[in-house]
Amino acid sequence: MHAINTPCTVSLTGEVVEIFEREGIQLAKISCRPVHLELPMAMLDAAHLGDTVHLEGVISIQTVEPDPRLEDPDFLGNADPDLYP
Repeated sequence: MHAINTPCTVSLTGEVVEIFEREGIQLAKISCRPVHLELPMAMLDAAHLGDTVHLEGVISIQTVEPDPRLEDPDFLGNADPDLYP
């Protein structure tokens, strides 16, 4: 696949499913099914577990490659239905 470095706009809505600390920084895990993001709590203005938040930003795509697990019939048979419906 081609290597690219293109900023892309992203807009997601997700639920705060975990608040934790790593290396002295308080983080929140946001579930944007089927993806989870870990963001600094300082960005979330007093969000709590179970709150729904709306995220807007820009991501930079470095590479795009096929997922080799998708070609494995054993993997798909055991795949998490939330990730691969």
